[in-house]
Amino acid sequence: MDIKNTIAILCKLLNTLYKTTLKPEHFRQAKFGKTEENVVPVLLDSLCKILNVNHFRDVYNKLNTLNYNRLVLHTECFGSSRELLIALGFLIASSLEKDLIAKMKMNQYPNIDIPLFKPPIINWKTLGEFELKNYKTWLCGKISSNNKLTEQYTEHTSMIQEKYNKNLNIKSHGKLTLYEILALKNDKIGQQFLMETESLLTLTSIYKEWHKNENQFWKWMVCIFNENCYIQIIHFFNPFLQLTVMEESKKSPVK
Repeated sequence: MDIKNTIAILCKLLNTLYKTTLKPEHFRQAKFGKTEENVVPVLLDSLCKILNVNHFRDVYNKLNTLNYNRLVLHTECFGSSRELLIALGFLIASSLEKDLIAKMKMNQYPNIDIPLFKPPIINWKTLGEFELKNYKTWLCGKISSNNKLTEQYTEHTSMIQEKYNKNLNIKSHGKLTLYEILALKNDKIGQQFLMETESLLTLTSIYKEWHKNENQFWKWMVCIFNENCYIQIIHFFNPFLQLTVMEESKKSPVK
């Protein structure tokens, strides 16, 4: 795969995960420090979204907290597309996988507006001994009812998992998350669950394609550094990427 297609996959991944508007042309323009195609505003907006800040002035401070030690990046240099691209490369190396994992974990918990239950409104100060005994009896009954429901869900879950194992020839973990159980019980939650799951599957598929070809991108990034690129890479990229780039740079660089 050529570098343009690799960067296109990266753009698709970043745009899906962070809601950015990156295109391969932005990377090409920034590599040579050019400003066509609105490359500076787009890169600044991308940095803001990845760093989760509201204004580009906060980008520099947030990068400092991540030990980004390239001092030439400050508010006066935010017009330099090349420096913005280097900062973006740093974030891709240091934050992309962590943010992707965080996104996956978020899908385990339902983000729904409908209440799962309504706790009783009780004025504890006015309760007498008789009311407290009744409330205790009600709680015991509720616990017993919930235990029976749990047994039923466990039985149904086992049946569903057994069906999946036979039909899909897979080994499942045997347990469903709260979100999955609610999705089986409630149509509205089920539709939301399917939409979010489809989005995650798309994201995972894009990341898998990126992961297969990312070495080529880091080899291309070496060419951006005017200084001693090896020293710069040691400062900016994690150990895996350091090794990757050092190995790739022994060959002729991607242009």
